Amino acid sequence: SRAGRTWGEAPRPLALVLHGILDDGGAWERVARGLVEAGLRVVAPDQRGHGRSDHLPPAASYHLVDLVADAEALVDRLASGPVLLVGHSMGAAVAALLAASRPEAVRSLVLVEPVLPPASAGTDPVSPLRAHLAALRSSAAHPVFHDLDSAVERLRRIWPALDAASAREPAERLAEPCPGGFRWRWDARLASRAGLAFDGLGAGRDALLATFARVVVPTTIVHGERSPFDRPGDRADLRTAFPGARVVGLAGGHDLHLEVPEHLAREITRADGS
Repeated sequence: SRAGRTWGEAPRPLALVLHGILDDGGAWERVARGLVEAGLRVVAPDQRGHGRSDHLPPAASYHLVDLVADAEALVDRLASGPVLLVGHSMGAAVAALLAASRPEAVRSLVLVEPVLPPASAGTDPVSPLRAHLAALRSSAAHPVFHDLDSAVERLRRIWPALDAASAREPAERLAEPCPGGFRWRWDARLASRAGLAFDGLGAGRDALLATFARVVVPTTIVHGERSPFDRPGDRADLRTAFPGARVVGLAGGHDLHLEVPEHLAREITRADGS
């Protein structure tokens, strides 16, 4: 089954917002407040394997194309017309792929901190396949934190822009009680990212960019000006793939929805003309 969060009521225009890897729909709460004030209804699913959505059975794996299909099913079920489609990081890739394949279903696209896979030229094509198979074989479980404060500290190492107070809310969302303390809710197999490449074999940058170039709906790309993912060549390749996109920089890192949610909400509503 699938879980997630909603803000606002139908028949308001729908904004479908997609979280990044290892996050969940609740991450959008402070952004959603601004979108609701602008007259939108916001739906933020916990994508498969994340949050309170079900994990896949043993030997199954997570692929971007399946996440795209999940998002499409939500649009078809919930929307009465084209949606505002927003994605962060991994969610940005899902959103862009859906916009490329179903342009009639998307009125405006906002990509927040999109991250490209590394170029595959000169790499061993078997290595990502081995990593993928190893991830499927693995029975490794999450480490157990003896208390929630330990989970907060782990998140602060991942998201150094957050102080202890700011990191507590996502820790409460992303961790669940277990024998001995707390562990992350998301499927531990997601930590390898092995199956999330566009073609499932880790060599998907060119195919991903070529698909992005087919997007015809109005697009806004939002970057964090202090993002660790601002890698050489990535912005140039994104500009080539989205030549007509509006590009915005915000004062923050990768997790703009947590760091500067009010500013991000304003840019999203501006992109949608709300």
